[in-house]
Amino acid sequence: MTDTDDRPMKALYDHCITVFDEMFKEAEPEVDISIADVNEGEAPSGYMIWTGHTTQLFARLGMATPYYTTVMQALKKMSCVEQVKRGGGNSMSKWRLVRRPEEEFFEAAEKLKKPVQGGQKALEQQVRDLNQRVLTLEDMVQDLIQADKVA
Repeated sequence: MTDTDDRPMKALYDHCITVFDEMFKEAEPEVDISIADVNEGEAPSGYMIWTGHTTQLFARLGMATPYYTTVMQALKKMSCVEQVKRGGGNSMSKWRLVRRPEEEFFEAAEKLKKPVQGGQKALEQQVRDLNQRVLTLEDMVQDLIQADKVA
């Protein structure tokens, strides 16, 4: 691959880092009450939780809206973030920050892409092929029936 082929993927990876780092700056430690000692209060779980409007986060970072879905999907595929609570309207979403994006995870996640269009086309071709085989068999059966009637 040439550098020009890598550029869109490199840009996506850079956007993932930018978004994750900004979320991390604004995040607070997750509190896990199930492991808390009653006398000491709540204990942190080790994860950071970012709460906010993700679309507003992208706007603050000066990133175009079309990047939103691609970047968030990439972060989820790399297991960098997990959605704890879905936001919408005035309600803010909550995201657990699991790990910072790394190139190895990014490259592995990109290889998991399924060619939806190609897969769909292949299935359509298989259906056409099977349909043609059935038509051929029906013609053969019809010919045998006709030959049996004549004899």
